[in-house]
Amino acid sequence: ENGATNFHDGVYVDGFAAGTSTASADFQGVLGTKIITVSNARAAVNNIQFISVFDAQTSLVGAAGKSVQLRARLFFNDGTKFDDVTEYSWIAWSLLIEFTS
Repeated sequence: ENGATNFHDGVYVDGFAAGTSTASADFQGVLGTKIITVSNARAAVNNIQFISVFDAQTSLVGAAGKSVQLRARLFFNDGTKFDDVTEYSWIAWSLLIEFTS
């Protein structure tokens, strides 16, 4: 059922209106259903967890001239979590978080 979302390629879902949609699957008689809720309310990032390998997990530590690909887990105040925001090609993650030194 498609009430508030668009389904793409059986992998991606994006919200286009507030409401709910139901995604259902039948795999050899085993049924699964997931209700997806789309809201107009904004969600704020309330926690960033580095998953890149650094000397310390609470700060960016490195040597001058060295670069490390940043990987981060993001948590939002509505319960949404991105396990590694850099793996999602459809998210402009650099608009969500910015690092400066």
